[in-house]
Amino acid sequence: MPLRWIPHSRVSMQRTGVLIAVTAAAQDARPTSLEGIARSYSSRIRRLVPVPDRARDDFSRYLRDLRLWERYPAFRAGDPLPTDARIELQDLWLSDPLTRSATGAITDQVIDEPPQLAASMRLIRASNFSRTDRGRALLALLSDGERLVSGVDGLADGAEPNLFRLSLGVSVFLAYALLDADFEFVQVAYDDWPWDGDFTRAKFADRLNKACRELRQRWVRRARSGSERQLLTRLEEWAKEIDKVQNGRGSGKKWGGGRPPDQLATLRLEPYVDFGLVTRVKRSAYRYRLNPLQRRFFDELVVVEDPDSFLKEQYFASVLSALGHDPQPVEDDEIWRRFRGAYEALKSALGFASFEEVALLAIGQLVSETAGSRYFEVGDGLRVMRERQKNEPRRIRFGVRRGGGLTYVKILEGATDG
Repeated sequence: MPLRWIPHSRVSMQRTGVLIAVTAAAQDARPTSLEGIARSYSSRIRRLVPVPDRARDDFSRYLRDLRLWERYPAFRAGDPLPTDARIELQDLWLSDPLTRSATGAITDQVIDEPPQLAASMRLIRASNFSRTDRGRALLALLSDGERLVSGVDGLADGAEPNLFRLSLGVSVFLAYALLDADFEFVQVAYDDWPWDGDFTRAKFADRLNKACRELRQRWVRRARSGSERQLLTRLEEWAKEIDKVQNGRGSGKKWGGGRPPDQLATLRLEPYVDFGLVTRVKRSAYRYRLNPLQRRFFDELVVVEDPDSFLKEQYFASVLSALGHDPQPVEDDEIWRRFRGAYEALKSALGFASFEEVALLAIGQLVSETAGSRYFEVGDGLRVMRERQKNEPRRIRFGVRRGGGLTYVKILEGATDG
């Protein structure tokens, strides 16, 4: 099992709706550069749009609370918003009081950073920034309106729907992908939780030098590959940089405008605000709290010994419960029907699809359609697929990885639903 943590954390990695735009900007087969995909996705979420009448007060309040006069110098403090005002689409979304946070707008200086997070979460490929099966599954979870706004089917003139207000299915899908890439660091970051009330990002961040060293100590004898040893080196570097800041010897400038602790902390707080797993006390300030259900979710995470097993066997029940739902598992026949529908959406021209991504799409669709009341786990999909394949070995084929998991699946015409 590889070490799972994302070392290139940045304060720009806040709003997970940006990942939808990044994934939509990628191509399934055609490679591009980091600069190319950065220009493409950012032009979509930063395009200028008029301010709807119903949103003028909200945007004015957003502009004032975040002091965005440098971004909008024509809008002077205290003056009414001009009737012909045009603003970046992302700012219109962030000003919506129904979004969980008002921070995280992408600027010219950081447009290349969200694609790197998308690559870590396997939504796009780190080698050439083309879209993966996981990225295709994410886009398949979107509603028609969300697909239009994200640019999958062309640019929309209007501002709705708001990609920063995630649907339940998209939330649990992206939370899975983030944990899949960062599980071990989240464990040490939330371990031995010291607060019962509100806490700030700075307070959370200043614990992370200890977290870096604890994670390195856990893995120093387990690292086998050169890439894992590089990750351990980065953990030590991060811990030293945080020490410098805490001792008054670091400016944070080389980290993209934020203190090293804040860079690490943002990725472990703000996306979880979007998912509903961390509560932000005020939309315009980095102050948080955990309610009892959220606290229980992270308490469960920190004691997990096998992240793979948790993600495959317990994740969806745990995350839906943390979000206040009472999820009930579906029957095997329903799992099979859902799986087949998701397979049709993801299969390649040759009929192959990644098993895990088919399962994630099927579960995400089920969760969205039933408002979190029904679910199954990835491991349930694996079990049902194996049972079906025993009955119809000529029509259901799959590849098996070391350890027993499935890599790909191919379902031929004629496979039964019974």
